[in-house]
Amino acid sequence: MTALAVGVPRHWTFDAPTRLLLLLLLVVGLAVAYLLLQRRRSCYEARFSEVDLLASVLPRRPGWRRHLPAAVLLLALVALTTAFARPRADVKVPRERATVVIALDVLGSMQATDVSPGRLSAAKAAAVRFVGSLPKTFDVGLVSFSSAATVQVAPTRTTRASRVRSTR
Repeated sequence: MTALAVGVPRHWTFDAPTRLLLLLLLVVGLAVAYLLLQRRRSCYEARFSEVDLLASVLPRRPGWRRHLPAAVLLLALVALTTAFARPRADVKVPRERATVVIALDVLGSMQATDVSPGRLSAAKAAAVRFVGSLPKTFDVGLVSFSSAATVQVAPTRTTRASRVRSTR
């Protein structure tokens, strides 16, 4: 897995794509209407016969700053339209969490000595080695069973090999 693949959505989808297209067309229509109104305004300015009179009557143009509120409004409408179409993406997020429950048999057959130092001691040692090899983010619990199962240690991250050792 590459570094780009983790947490970066590859495919964006919309729950309401028709809503997105219709409202974006509305925003584009508003932008075109604004441009047409600005062009019409400059046509009205050219109707004055006296250019010197026009310069003294009309204030100085603020230039690009007069278009800034309209541009911000259109950008906000595009953002709202996109949000209204309910975008979604599937993102893979790495997660190292699990719950492991160790089950130890404490029935009378585990008291046999055919395995040195004993079956129960060998099972405990294997459980301690296994728990020690797990990542720290795993929850570990311990259940002993003979005729019935008994929870010795509930699953928790603080359960480590020392808890397994202390079990009878």
